[in-house]
Amino acid sequence: MYLIQCVNAYIACTQLMDKECDYLTAYALTRLKKALQPHAEFYAKKEMELAKEFGVKDENGNLKLKEKGTFTFADPARADEFNKKKTELGSVEIDEEIMARKMKPPASIKPAQLEALEGFVIFEGEEE
Repeated sequence: MYLIQCVNAYIACTQLMDKECDYLTAYALTRLKKALQPHAEFYAKKEMELAKEFGVKDENGNLKLKEKGTFTFADPARADEFNKKKTELGSVEIDEEIMARKMKPPASIKPAQLEALEGFVIFEGEEE
């Protein structure tokens, strides 16, 4: 599995944390989120390092962030290089086996969340 898959599944877990569900589903979701968290944190750290490398810095040498955590490229001509490095980061293969969690499907879920959880969650009624 790839690092970006872990990150996307972690984001989906985080988004679903506020949904009301039965205990076993809540437990499975919490355990999955906890298993994915180190991978998401690693990705965020490395992504920030890339942003610092390619972004505009303030007078103290700190990355200048815009609203919603985005940044401006110091040299817009290097945007493709940044995107290539970010894609390479997301393509890092994870050698750790993350156990798929069984749970009841939530009352509602966005297709992007469902897709992100594929391979990490087995909803009741699905084939393994």
